Amino acid sequence: MLDRLIKESGEYKSFVTRERDNLSHAYLVLGADTAVRQIYIKMLAENILCGEKGCGECRVCQKVWAESHPDIKVLNKEEKVKVDDIEKFIDDVYLKPWESDIKLYFIDNAENLNPAVQNKLLKIYEEPPKSVVIFLLAGSQGMLLPTIVSRAKKIYLPSFSPKQIYDELVGEGYPARTAETASALSGGRFDRAYLFASDEGHSALYEACFDTLLKCKTSKDIPLFTGKAMFSKENLPATLDILEVILYDVMGIVSGSGNPLAAHNREYDLREISKGFSPGGAAMALLSLNKARRMLASYVSAAGIADTILFEILEAKYKWQ
Repeated sequence: MLDRLIKESGEYKSFVTRERDNLSHAYLVLGADTAVRQIYIKMLAENILCGEKGCGECRVCQKVWAESHPDIKVLNKEEKVKVDDIEKFIDDVYLKPWESDIKLYFIDNAENLNPAVQNKLLKIYEEPPKSVVIFLLAGSQGMLLPTIVSRAKKIYLPSFSPKQIYDELVGEGYPARTAETASALSGGRFDRAYLFASDEGHSALYEACFDTLLKCKTSKDIPLFTGKAMFSKENLPATLDILEVILYDVMGIVSGSGNPLAAHNREYDLREISKGFSPGGAAMALLSLNKARRMLASYVSAAGIADTILFEILEAKYKWQ
C-alpha cells in the first residue's frame, strides 16, 4: 500500500526522527503529488497525535484515517478559501483542543491562496497558540508570499521511481500492461499514475503522441496532426504531460545520461524520435511545452497551441544540430 511506501521513505523517517518530538509551529510541505499528499497528511497527523507515533490500530489512529478526529482540520481542499474563511479559521485556532494536547491544521493547495488570504493568514501563521501546529501544503513555493515562506520550516513529500509505482499499481490489482504505461507517464507521481491507469483514453493519447513524434518530420506534415483528438482542448493538458515524458527520455538518450527510460518497452521508438536531436535541441523542445501550458492558461485556441508545439519541436530538432 502507498502508506507503506511513504513510511519507508527517507522524507517521512526524517520527520519522525527530527521533528516529531520538537515540533515547529508552522511547516511548509512541498510536493506536487496530490495522491501522496492526501495520505501524507494523515500519516503526519497520526504520528504526532498517537502515543505510539502512528501505530495504525489505536482509537486515535482510526479517527485520523476516518477523518473524524476533532483536533485535525483540513482547509482549501477545493481551493475555495476566502478571507472570511480565514477569519473563521483564526477564531477556531484559539479554541482549546478537544481530545489531544495539540491541534493540527492542514491548509492544502496553499500556492493558490490569493495574496489577500495569505496576508490575513500571516499573523496567526507567525505566532499561533502553543497548542497549534499549522501545515501549508503546496506544489511549489513560487506563488507564496516571501513572508509566509520565511516563517515556515520546510519538509518535502517523498518521491518514487517508476518501478515503485509499477509495483504498487500491480499490487493494487491493475493489469501489468496498464501499470507499465501509467508508471511510465507518471513522472514519479502517483496522482498521475492513478489518472492514467483508470482512464483508457490516456493509453490512446500515449500511442498518439508517439505516432505524432515519429511521423511529423517537416512543417508540411503539421496540418495532418493538429486536428487530431490529442490536441483537443480537453486532452491538451494530458498530451503535454505525455510529450514531456517522451522528450525527457529523448534528452536522456541524446545526452548519454544512462538514466533509466520512463517509457517502458519503447526504446526503439524513442531512439527513432531522437535521431536529429542534440541535447540542446531536446532542451528547447521541452521548453516549448512550458510555453504551450502558458498559452493554454491564456485561452489560446487548441489548434493554435498544437501548431506552435509541433513547429517548435521540429525547429528545436533541426535548428539546434
